[in-house]
Amino acid sequence: MATMQQLVDRARLPLQDDAKVRYTDATLLAYGDAAIQELILKRNDLFPDKLNLPGPLGLGDTFPLEYTHFQAIADYVTARARAKSAEEVTRAQTKLHFDLFSFGALK
Repeated sequence: MATMQQLVDRARLPLQDDAKVRYTDATLLAYGDAAIQELILKRNDLFPDKLNLPGPLGLGDTFPLEYTHFQAIADYVTARARAKSAEEVTRAQTKLHFDLFSFGALK
């Protein structure tokens, strides 16, 4: 099973921030958690155990969805990070990652 640290690491690849200078793990983890909370609201069918929905997640926690949603969540994390770094990105790049999330996770 993948961990949230692996999700953060995957999201960091297109950001070209291996040294973690522009984006901390904590920041990217918060974006990942936000994506999962969004899915709880919009696609709660992805969470069969409704009484045990994930709360705030740590880097060492297991990714709480099927692996098929892993890349879509990573795309969301990348988009959120890029949206906060206007000097580094165009709106088209940010929209692309948000669209990948919507296509991969919300449909």
